[in-house]
Amino acid sequence: MEKIRRIFLIGFAAFILISASVIAAEGFQIITGLEVEGNQRITTEEILEVLETGIGSPLDEEILKADLQRVYDLGYFQDVSVSFEVYLGGLKAIFEVVEYPVIKDIIIEGVQSYSEEEFLSLLGIEKGEVLNHNKILEGRREIERVYQEAGYILAMFTDLNISEEGILKVKFNEGYINDIIIKGNEKTRDFVILRELEFAPGDVLNMNILQNSFQNLVRLNLFAEFNPYLERVSIWENTANIIIEVVEGKTGLLGAGVTYSTKDGWLGFVDIQERNLLGNGQTLGFQWQFGGITNYSLNFYEPWLLGTRTSFGIVIYDRTSKGINVDKVHRRGGNILLGHNLINEWDGMIKYSVENYKEFNDSDVSLADYESVLRSLTLQVDRDTTNHPFNPTGGAIDIFSVEYAGNFLGGTEDFVKYNLDMRRFYPGFKSNQAWGIRLKVGKGEGNLEKRQYHLGGSESLRGYKSLEFSGDSLLLLNLEYRLPIADNFTAVVFADAGNVWDKGESISLGDLKYSIGAGLRMNTPIGQLRLDYGFNEDGSGQPHFSIGHTF
Repeated sequence: MEKIRRIFLIGFAAFILISASVIAAEGFQIITGLEVEGNQRITTEEILEVLETGIGSPLDEEILKADLQRVYDLGYFQDVSVSFEVYLGGLKAIFEVVEYPVIKDIIIEGVQSYSEEEFLSLLGIEKGEVLNHNKILEGRREIERVYQEAGYILAMFTDLNISEEGILKVKFNEGYINDIIIKGNEKTRDFVILRELEFAPGDVLNMNILQNSFQNLVRLNLFAEFNPYLERVSIWENTANIIIEVVEGKTGLLGAGVTYSTKDGWLGFVDIQERNLLGNGQTLGFQWQFGGITNYSLNFYEPWLLGTRTSFGIVIYDRTSKGINVDKVHRRGGNILLGHNLINEWDGMIKYSVENYKEFNDSDVSLADYESVLRSLTLQVDRDTTNHPFNPTGGAIDIFSVEYAGNFLGGTEDFVKYNLDMRRFYPGFKSNQAWGIRLKVGKGEGNLEKRQYHLGGSESLRGYKSLEFSGDSLLLLNLEYRLPIADNFTAVVFADAGNVWDKGESISLGDLKYSIGAGLRMNTPIGQLRLDYGFNEDGSGQPHFSIGHTF
C-alpha cells in the first residue's frame, strides 16, 4: 500500500508539472498551492471553503479579487490580501488575513431609553468572541430600526470601534430636546401649555411622547389652530427645538335666547362662561334657564390645583322642573370634587354631593308632597384618548364609577349605584367621517325610588319620549355614523338599543327596546345644537332637540 501511495503521489506531481509547463508555454500560470496566514482563531478550512480559486486552476485576477472579497465578507478580518510564490512549477497563493481582536470588554455611552442588556441584545455581540463586522452592522441596523419604530427619530450612532486590546466602544446619541418655544398665545399663559407636555428641555426626543402631549393640548379646547414642528439646533449635539404655534380660539361665552327641548318645552336662557379665566386655563360659568324649568347654576373648575396634577371643581345649583307623575320637582344642592392622574391616561376622581329634593303636586310651594336629602360620595376612574374634544374620529372614553349614598354620610337616601360608560370612535369611509359606539351599563342597590335610571329621549333611546322607562338597572347601546355635510353642519345616522329593569329582575338582551333614525348637528356660538328624529319598534316617530352630541 505504501509503495502504491508513493507511485500515486509521484504521478500526481508529474501531472501537475507537465500541465503547468504546457499552460506556462501558452502564457498562463497554474495555482499549485493554497495557504492561509495570520488566522489565529478562525480555522483555515472555514476560509478555504469560500474560495473559488483551487489547486490546478489557472491564475485568474478577477476570481482572486472575488475571493478576497468573499474572505473579507466572512466578517472576522480587518484586512485581507494575497501574495504568490513559485511552487511545484506553478504558483502558491498565500492569503494573508488580519483578524479582529477578541472582544474583552464593551463600553456603551449615551444610551438612556434602554438598559445595557437590551441594547447589547439588539446589537447581537458578546464578550469573548472574535468581533465580526457583519454582526456589528446587522446589530446596528436592528438598533436603528427599533429606535425609529419606538419614536426616537433623532437616534444615531456617533462612534463604533474596537481597540487592539479588544475594548469595543459604542457611542450612541438618542437625540435631545434643546428648548420648547411657544408662539401665538396672547391670552393663554405659557405654563398652561407647558404643564400639559410630557417632555421638557434636555429630555430624549420621542415622537410618541410628543404626540400624546399634543393630544393633551387639543383636548384643552383652547386653540382654534395648533401647529407643532421641530427645528434643528445642532447636528453635532443632535438637538432640536420643539416649536408650538397656536391660534387661540374663543373661550368666553355670553349667550341669551330661547330654545326648545322635547323634554322641557320652551326655555329661555342666559349663559355666561369663561373656559380660560385670566389665561390660567380655569373655567367659571353661570347658567340661568327659565320657562318650562327654572335653573340656576354656578360652577368653577381648576385643572391644576396649586400647580399639581390635582383638579378641583365645585358646582352650586337650584333647579325646578316638571317631574315624573308630579307637577313640580325642586332640587337644590351642589358638589365638590377632587381629581388626580393615576397612571398614564387614567384619572381618578372623588366627588361629594349634597342635594335637597322636593316634589309638589300643586302650586303651593310652601308644602312639599315628598322630601328627601341626598348625601353621596362618588369614586370614579376615567380616561379620554380621543383626538378631538367634540368631533373625534379616533380614540376612546371610558368611565367607571360607584356612587354611595346614605349610611355614615347622612341624609335620607340609602343606595349604591355602579356605572360603566364606554365609548369608541373610528374613522369613517371618508375623511372627517366617523363611527361612534357607546355601551352604558348601570346597576343599583338599595332604595332608588327617586334615583332610578331612565331611558328614552335625546340622550338614550331616541325613538321614545323622554324618561319613558325607569328602573334599577340599565343597559344601553348606541351606534352613530357622523358625516360633515357643510361648514358647521354634521349629519348623523343612528341606531339605539336598551332597556331598564326593576329590582330583582335580571338584565336580558331579549327585552331590549330599539330605535333608529337620523339627525343634524349645527355648530353655533352657544354650542352644538342637535336635532334628531327617531323611530321606535312600532314605527312611531319622535323628534328631539337638544345641545351637543348624544355621546
